[in-house]
Amino acid sequence: MNLTYTITPELVARASFAETISRPNYNLILPGTTLPDPDTSGRTINLNNVELKPWTARNYDLSLAYYPKGGGEVSAGVFRKDIKDFFANRPTDATPELLDLYGIDPTYANGGYIIQTQRNLDTGARVDGLEFSYRQPLTFLPNWARGVNVRYNLTKLRLSGDAEADFNRFIPLNQNWGISLDRKKYNVRLNWNSRGRQDRGRIAGLAEPGTHEYVKARLSLDVEVEYRLQKHVGVFLGARNIAGVPEVIQRYGPSTPYYARNFQVSDFGSTFALGVKGTF
Repeated sequence: MNLTYTITPELVARASFAETISRPNYNLILPGTTLPDPDTSGRTINLNNVELKPWTARNYDLSLAYYPKGGGEVSAGVFRKDIKDFFANRPTDATPELLDLYGIDPTYANGGYIIQTQRNLDTGARVDGLEFSYRQPLTFLPNWARGVNVRYNLTKLRLSGDAEADFNRFIPLNQNWGISLDRKKYNVRLNWNSRGRQDRGRIAGLAEPGTHEYVKARLSLDVEVEYRLQKHVGVFLGARNIAGVPEVIQRYGPSTPYYARNFQVSDFGSTFALGVKGTF
């Protein structure tokens, strides 16, 4: 259900209600067990749950948008997701009885091993959010600088629910901003993305209680350039993560020193694309 109310020609309010469903990935529900190598420090036995159900959510959205006469848009909104049967990670000690139930080698009953599987929460979970968006052509600039546009977007989330709730797909803070120059023959766009720290969930087993795995916050820059050779044909160059900012995975608990938090650094470098673009 969607409702739109025009307060003035420049000011518009919107409200909506919707229900959504999210099914678990196949790798979580296909029968399977992943055992750690006894010669390593890993102590987690991952067990898929074939009875894992989809989670459903009731979504409430409210926003207000202002459209200046000179062009552009300023909007702000709030939203809420009330989630039922949300996914949760449940670690359990690998007792001889559980190992026998799942047909796992009984030698894993010694050495502090745990069995980890996903389940549906009996209690609800909630995601509250705030969104802000701004885009504006800078028409006040002199003629030689015409075509400059700026934009900014922010999404802020607050997550609440059971301590075992699997919120790893939700990033609490995301920001995007950019500047572009649009002319008849060419355009240039610079886009920055600030991705907040992502909590991938708790690490059980021999780790210190309260230890989590995180994707460290990072800032990346993308560049896009297009030049029109003719009215319907042009060439373009795109560069993703032009500064080559790596992805850093961290694992730490309440007493882990700062210098020991990094677990894995993945340097994917920059990606470039060059091609011909046609419009018809």
